[in-house]
Amino acid sequence: MQKFEYMMLRCDYYDEVLYPRLIGGSEMSNWKKNPPIHEYLNQLGEQGWELIGNPYSNIEQPAVRRFILKRAK
Repeated sequence: MQKFEYMMLRCDYYDEVLYPRLIGGSEMSNWKKNPPIHEYLNQLGEQGWELIGNPYSNIEQPAVRRFILKRAK
């Protein structure tokens, strides 16, 4: 049976661009200097991660987006 691992990615807007900020609950250093989310997701895809969901956006924090990714173990 195939097994998977999952990861939660939180992204925040900065200067009208969406950047990854927290990955697996840990804040990334200098997150405002990371590539924009579309480039970052492509990098994760190269590592085998697949975007499987964008479960919700927080009404109280409209600048925050969360994504769920998975990859085979």
